[in-house]
Amino acid sequence: MKTILITAGGLSPVGINTILSLNDFYKIVCVDAKSQSESVAPYFCKTYYEVPLASEESNYIKKILYICEEEKVEIILPLTIEETTVLLANKNIFTAKGIRIANANTTKNLKTCSDKWLTNDFLRKKGISVPNAMPVSNANDIRQNIIRFGYPKNKVVIKPRITHGSRGFKIITENKDDLKLITELKPTDFHYVKLDHFCDIVENQNLKAVLMDYLEGDDYSVYTFCLNGEPLVILPMKRTGLISGMSTGGILVEDKRIIKYITRVGKAFGFNGVINFQLKNIMPSSLLYEINTRISATTAIGRGTGINFPLFEMLLAENKIQEIKNKIAEVRIKWGLKLYRVQREIYNYEDNYYEI
Repeated sequence: MKTILITAGGLSPVGINTILSLNDFYKIVCVDAKSQSESVAPYFCKTYYEVPLASEESNYIKKILYICEEEKVEIILPLTIEETTVLLANKNIFTAKGIRIANANTTKNLKTCSDKWLTNDFLRKKGISVPNAMPVSNANDIRQNIIRFGYPKNKVVIKPRITHGSRGFKIITENKDDLKLITELKPTDFHYVKLDHFCDIVENQNLKAVLMDYLEGDDYSVYTFCLNGEPLVILPMKRTGLISGMSTGGILVEDKRIIKYITRVGKAFGFNGVINFQLKNIMPSSLLYEINTRISATTAIGRGTGINFPLFEMLLAENKIQEIKNKIAEVRIKWGLKLYRVQREIYNYEDNYYEI
């Protein structure tokens, strides 16, 4: 049984779900920036190491190499874009030691998809429908250009060009009463902000943000596995629950319009491996607003219908293309399958993990 290393192993739920998806196929070593006593990962993965953040590139690579040599790791599966970028930048070091990185996308695609403006601009130039958007760098940019999005009649989204998990996502609107936002605040309301208030806060700041249409309609996460831009499987999941940008539930929908749209996007980029797309399904066209070139939190819905996305990513790293195709061909997708995300309690007493 091959030994693999999974980064961000304590990241919940994606790290835990990935470990559970691969436990039957590989011996797993997981790493995380948290100490063992602060992470839940050791409960799911017996071999655990603390590592520096990927932003500390030299120390991070040095520690990962040490672990790989110590544990005889053959493949590394990174679960964050930051780690993926650093590992691929140092790929030659690992390749020389017979260690593969399980992400077959180009550095250019990683960079483009990490930046929401570059993603939008790339697809627009390819003739693919995307939301109206533009980059902004300061409060003056915002005030001068927000009218182009129909403001103040329309709500307008502003968010950092490079972010994840809805960090920094705001909806600029004049239609929310300040007092009600304070006294009747719901978990989904914290995104709202008025234009003057937002611009006052960022008045003297240099921003790297993007203005974008506020899109009404059903929100979808779409999970795919691609080879040279050709999606071998596409699973559109309508998000039925959302807290702070994270899906709490979903249902698989065989929407041929979404499938056709995502096929075009995949081919435009020439993607390889597991890719997650986020879009609004509206008329006359679906509109994509984010791409994650990695395994995502609710990629786990694939396991419920026989599609083990993390396993496919590992098999791609091993160049077992035909095995991937055979496994996909055997699957009868359960359209209408529902995913419910629930919390569970795990206890740690004196470094002994247990459930009740």
